[in-house]
Amino acid sequence: MKKPVITDKLPTGLNCGGVHIDVHEKEKNNTALGESCIAETKIDIYNKFMDNNEEYTQSFESKKNTFYHELTHCILSTMGEYDLNSNEKFVNTFGSLLTEAMQSLEFGGKENSSND
Repeated sequence: MKKPVITDKLPTGLNCGGVHIDVHEKEKNNTALGESCIAETKIDIYNKFMDNNEEYTQSFESKKNTFYHELTHCILSTMGEYDLNSNEKFVNTFGSLLTEAMQSLEFGGKENSSND
């Protein structure tokens, strides 16, 4: 039986289009769950955010989704797809699909029998 990959923490960095991007968890922002800037080589994921003048804590599952959302922005910027990059509906949907795909990866077979 194949087991899904379970991750319990966000990455601290990655490469995108030949650029190393640092990933930081930060305490809070006014309304954003995360921010990215390929020119500043960063993705910031916020622990807390404001909505309707109330402070909320972002769950780990939401942070993973936010990470892939921000990574999608970085990829689109690197590709020069600026119209798609500003289309939050596209970025939200693509980021959510990417989150689901990455979190449901399965490894199995003879070459990796320790995961059976």
